[in-house]
Amino acid sequence: MLSLLLTILKIIGTLLLILILTIIVLLVIVLFVPIRYEIRSTKKNNIIAFAKIHWLLHIVRAEVTYHDSLQYTVKVFWFRLLNSSDETSAKNNKNQKKKSKRDSKQNRKASKNPKNADKNGDNIKRINSINSINNINTEINAEINTDINENIKKDLKNKNISSNKISKEKTDHIESNQEERNANKAGIRNPFLKLKQKCSDVIYKIRYTFKSICDKIKKVTEDAAYWKRMTEDPKCKAALKEAWKQLIHVLKSIRPRKLQAEIVLGTQDPGTLGNIMAWYGMFYPFYSYHIQLYPEFDRVIFEYDAYLKGRIRIFTILFAGVRLYFNKDIKYVIALFNREEK
Repeated sequence: MLSLLLTILKIIGTLLLILILTIIVLLVIVLFVPIRYEIRSTKKNNIIAFAKIHWLLHIVRAEVTYHDSLQYTVKVFWFRLLNSSDETSAKNNKNQKKKSKRDSKQNRKASKNPKNADKNGDNIKRINSINSINNINTEINAEINTDINENIKKDLKNKNISSNKISKEKTDHIESNQEERNANKAGIRNPFLKLKQKCSDVIYKIRYTFKSICDKIKKVTEDAAYWKRMTEDPKCKAALKEAWKQLIHVLKSIRPRKLQAEIVLGTQDPGTLGNIMAWYGMFYPFYSYHIQLYPEFDRVIFEYDAYLKGRIRIFTILFAGVRLYFNKDIKYVIALFNREEK
């Protein structure tokens, strides 16, 4: 019994060990195996671009091409996960299916109507004849009733209009007399009331605008003093220095290992082209033979042929992020920002 229990524990332990080792191996592969990229682009009449990204011996790969339209594919082993042509064809198929369904519904309705008409033709004719007779009788009765009602309504309207006119004229005359009396009283008592109100409104607007300008100036000065204190703080300086250091390290790791570019450039003004060539000569030691610029002083042109290849390792990006996250100076700066927001 004890030996059986030990063998079961041994099997469980070996399985757990294998599982842990596989997880470690996968993490090492994900962190240290780089993602490689390759980009080529040319421009003569039109822009043509091609980009390829692959990882782990081309097990995972993606390709993007641009030539008048964007096309892309994503594959794992030989299985295709994403494809732009499949998506466009699927959209076209959906639109065609919708159109076919609409057409089929319309055809069904059109096919059902003549059959029903043939079956129930005699009954419909009889019903239509009876309905036509009834409609004639109802129209005659309606005409008689409408003539009687119109005569009655005309008499009532004439009486109402005359009474309403008299009452409106009386009320308008009374109201106009009251308004004139009130206006005369107000003018006698307060001759400068409107002028006083306008002056008070103008003074209020001036005070409001002056106060808002003062508040804005105060806010700007406070913000400037705060940022000045932030830049003079040694911890903030150390945090910025560390962030800049890690950013440069990441950019160096993902920069292209191979770079070849040939550019043909011509402008309308020879002076601007001369300035561009001067700047090109100033920075020539940094890219030496990787970038070639050919000037054209006779015509306006911009053509290029570029190729670059590099790699991105996830471990370097993750390591830089971890160092920034656990840095005390950066935590101090983040805490200051949070306090300022609150």
